Amino acid sequence: MAEIQSEAVFVVKSAERSGAALSVLGGNVWLKVNKLAKNERLDLATPTTVAGVRGTCFYTFAIGDLSGTCQCEGKTSYSNTVSGQVIAHDQDSITFTKGGRVVVLAADDLKSFGIAHNHSVLD
Repeated sequence: MAEIQSEAVFVVKSAERSGAALSVLGGNVWLKVNKLAKNERLDLATPTTVAGVRGTCFYTFAIGDLSGTCQCEGKTSYSNTVSGQVIAHDQDSITFTKGGRVVVLAADDLKSFGIAHNHSVLD
């Protein structure tokens, strides 16, 4: 399930029974992916990351030179194309890249900044 928000540039590179390859080139996209079978795969690319998804809920944004992902539920493995880092993310964390720097905010950081998971623009 995807909410492709206003001004987003969202590309379906491939979609098959065994999985899909998606890309967010700009704007905001909220995705919920049901748990996939072992032989299924969903990859989501942004200008700075590639996420391998197996069943989770997350929000991805790309605005100018700032891009990132909020891991709302489950776990995702990210490969950062800027730094080369591979980062496993748990629920309630945000990773973003700006100016070639990678920043990871954990659940406690999000609470202290008052960041909530209200990413949807729909009622």
